[in-house]
Amino acid sequence: MRLMILDAGVLHTQMLYLNYVFVRHAAIEKDNKSFRHAGYRQYILIHHGRLGLGVRRPVPSCCTLAIPNTFPDPDGFYVSYEPSWSKTSIYLFRLCIINTLSI
Repeated sequence: MRLMILDAGVLHTQMLYLNYVFVRHAAIEKDNKSFRHAGYRQYILIHHGRLGLGVRRPVPSCCTLAIPNTFPDPDGFYVSYEPSWSKTSIYLFRLCIINTLSI
């Protein structure tokens, strides 16, 4: 399991695959921030499968310690877990966007 979440080669392959599948044509950055993001995404994909828009799951502390230790930020800046919006909040947000566009 560690190999699938903490190995730079595996995570780089995952980033290339996502770039190819979603036809992003973006340059793949090989910085630690990209590898941390890919590691968290890989963990969630393995344990929970694909999650839809706005559906989030917390990552256990063993991963939130191991991933930044493997791919550290030079400035020590990390983003913490942010719970997703509720369905009501998303509905109201979309309603505001639609009203703004129709004016």
